[in-house]
Amino acid sequence: MKPTAIKTGIPILLAAIVMQSGSLVGQSFVELQKAREETTVIEKVGSPVSLNARFMDLDGNWYALKEFFYEDRPVFLSLNYANCPQLCQNQLKMLAERFDEAGMVPGEDFEFISISIDPRESQSRTRESRESFCRLMNRDSRSEGVHFLVGKKPDIDAVARSVGFVYSYVPAANHYSHAPLCVALTPNGTISRYIHGLAFAADDLQQSSEIAGQEKVAEDSIASFVFSCLFFIANPGQYSASLMSIMRVAGGITVVVLGACVIPFWLRANRNASGLASDGDNGEAADKQLENGPTLSEGPNKKGEINTDSTV
Repeated sequence: MKPTAIKTGIPILLAAIVMQSGSLVGQSFVELQKAREETTVIEKVGSPVSLNARFMDLDGNWYALKEFFYEDRPVFLSLNYANCPQLCQNQLKMLAERFDEAGMVPGEDFEFISISIDPRESQSRTRESRESFCRLMNRDSRSEGVHFLVGKKPDIDAVARSVGFVYSYVPAANHYSHAPLCVALTPNGTISRYIHGLAFAADDLQQSSEIAGQEKVAEDSIASFVFSCLFFIANPGQYSASLMSIMRVAGGITVVVLGACVIPFWLRANRNASGLASDGDNGEAADKQLENGPTLSEGPNKKGEINTDSTV
């Protein structure tokens, strides 16, 4: 199957905007712009993942990636890193909650592997990520079938290349630009389906698991809005001022829209109230007349007196 490139430049999720003080100028801007343009996913459905790359688990043992695969269940592979301020945590949170919602049990229905793209990541940070993932999935932190791995850059890059995951380190931000991606793999390590972004359903994971578990390749990918985790170094004061300006404009627009919707109803309600008040005054007058009886008109005899004189 022909590789498909999924660009992540638009829309871009700026997971963290202010990382440190200083202006974004010169070489820093060039680095960030280049990282944004290069961040992508080139789909390689039907191709094998790099199974011989070696990684270390939380017990300090090194294994080839293929040792985490079993004949009777598929594998979901995600590339993240623990120090990613927002995007990775949100993606892992979404995956954990959707696995739980689908009733999928790790170690029985599937294996989950998260490989850190940061070769400097400490085991303690990786352990925290795994514990959080298990907690969100309502599983014990020692649950089987959940593997958070660290490794050396050549092995990380080998796996990333095999699944078409194009990412880059941005020295100006001291973070990575990458897309949120989860790949469903068959028990023999073939890429079955790509799951992009953050807006996927429990049924999507269940269906992907069934397809991959049968050693089949999905006809389509699951793609919502494709974000990228890209970090900008900006002046905090400038950022705050810009943010406040945006909030003011948004607030003004909100007031105008609400006013346009509410004022016509308010005017209509006032008109109706005035009409009801007028009808009420007329009604009171009619009630008084009924209480006092009919009014005799004043003729030659004032005060409505009846003339009793008669001439024969």
